[in-house]
Amino acid sequence: RLQMSLNLLEGKNHMFANVRKNIARIKTKLTQLRVIVLPYMINNNILFFSV
Repeated sequence: RLQMSLNLLEGKNHMFANVRKNIARIKTKLTQLRVIVLPYMINNNILFFSV
């Protein structure tokens, strides 16, 4: 019985680890997007204001 609950706990931990991994992956993608998009937007704003 104890072994079963330990196995369940381990399964939950594994699941949470995967969720954390996915969140980390999403965060890195967002930062990459921000790095690409923000300078582009800033450049466009500078162009827009200089006109």
